[in-house]
This record gives sequence, C-alpha cells and structure tokens, in this order.
Amino acid sequence: MLYSFCTEAYCADGAGPEAGAVLDKDGNLYGTTAAGGNHSESCPNSMDNGPGWCGVAFELQPDSTETVLQAFCSQANCTDGALPLAGVTLKYNKSGITLYGTAEAGGAKNDGVVYSLSGGTEKVLHSFCSRTSCADGAVPQSGVIGEGGYLFGVTLAGGTGKENKGGAGTIYKLAR
Repeated sequence: MLYSFCTEAYCADGAGPEAGAVLDKDGNLYGTTAAGGNHSESCPNSMDNGPGWCGVAFELQPDSTETVLQAFCSQANCTDGALPLAGVTLKYNKSGITLYGTAEAGGAKNDGVVYSLSGGTEKVLHSFCSRTSCADGAVPQSGVIGEGGYLFGVTLAGGTGKENKGGAGTIYKLAR
C-alpha cells in the first residue's frame, strides 16, 4: 500500500478516489478524490454517504508523501468545481506540469467545470451550462484528453439533442 485516505466526511487529504492516477517521469502519482478536502457546508451531499463531497486533486510522491494540489469547492458557491470523479491528464510545459480535469458539480451554474492546475493555481477553463438550455453540456463525469492545443471530453447531460428537445450529453472541444 502506498497511501491510505481518511474515512471521515471532511478529511483535508481527500477521501474516496474513484478514478485512476497518472504517473509522471519522476515517479509522482496524480489523481483526484470525490470527497474531502474542504470543511465547508457548501460541499454537495452524496445520497449514500452524506455531506463532504467536494474532493481534491493530489500528488503522491515516491516516498508516499501526499500533497493536496486543489481542495475543490473552496470558492463561494463552489464556482471552482466540486466532485472531481474523473482522473487528470498530465501535460509537460516549460514551467513544469499542468494537470487538466473535470469536476461534475460546481461552476457558475453548478453543472460542472473543466479546470487546469499549474504551479499551485487552479484555473476554471469552462463552466458548463453557460449557454441557453445547457447547449454546451452539463455534468462532465469523465476526464479530458489533450491533443494539440485542445482538450476533448464528454458530458452526461445538456446539449441540444434531436429536434431541439433537450440533450442527453455532449462531446466538446476546448482550447487549452
């Protein structure tokens, strides 16, 4: 065992990792947890597990030292995202590593975000349901893949659907 996450609702190190991790060239693992990280009452509730479902993005070093890179839902109304159920995508650049990922909740309309993490700073790249009737999608439960200067992913809900009856998800492309 490399690391054991806390079993409490509001553990600072995170709890409930639901997605895989990615490994960098130095042997560090990067991933997300669906719960923990924030002691705020604004964390969404899980129907099965109660409160505390904000989540974190983490780094686990080869010596098993865990570092929280982002505690989600730390901004008012969770505009920085909450519930990062998917893993992260890793991109090397001149200044180090940038992680890209999604959070299924939070954002401007509480329908999820695509984010980047670099140098200890989170940047929301897109907040879903920003277009009329959520034409841009909502609830991104899977991660993103990067190609060229773009990120590609899918959402569980939103979109225009057939004959403008509302959508059952989207495939999207975002500039990094």
